[in-house]
Formats: sequence, structure tokens, C-alpha cells
Amino acid sequence: MLQVVIPAGARVLAAVLSAAALAVGVALASGTGQPAASPADLIVTNGRVFTGADGPVPEAVAVRGSRIVMVGSGAAVTALRGAATTVVDAGGATVVPGFNDSTCTSSAALRA
Repeated sequence: MLQVVIPAGARVLAAVLSAAALAVGVALASGTGQPAASPADLIVTNGRVFTGADGPVPEAVAVRGSRIVMVGSGAAVTALRGAATTVVDAGGATVVPGFNDSTCTSSAALRA
């Protein structure tokens, strides 16, 4: 399940994905650097993608199904755009994976 949340007046864009999907996406992005063959379902560009890794902050992320398939530059990720791909301009906001935690009942921390 993928949910994109853009709170009114907030500078945070949250994509609710599993922590495992983030790990797979980071591994793919740091691996061969080659885009996957089929287009992404969702591309978020012009953001600051939180990966938890040291180094440059990626500006875009591509999602297919419930998996992150690429994290990187806007140009690299946009190469996965297809005719049916939804593209979201994060407007410089932070893009954060939602960690599915059943003990977390509020998204108020994301609105701060």
C-alpha cells in the first residue's frame, strides 16, 4: 500500500512504505545505477529524500507497486517515467518513508 501525504502548510512529504522497501530501494540505487526496465507508478521529484545514509541527499524517488525502485537525481529517476506514471513535485520538501509502526498513532510529528 502506498500513501502520499502532503499536509497543508507543512514542508514534509511522507510516502508510507515499509522499511524493507526503503532498504531495497537504497540497495538498488547504490548498486548498478541502471534503471529497471518497466516504468514507475509514482515519481517524487524536487525534494530532499531521507535515506539515513551519509553523503549527498538524493532529490527524487521512484516507486513501482509498493517498492522503491530508484533513489537519486531528478534526471536519473525521471528516466523511469511512463505514460501512466504519477509525478509529484515536492517543492523542495523532505520526502520521508513512513515506517509502519503499529505503536505510532499520530502523524503530528511530521507536521512540526
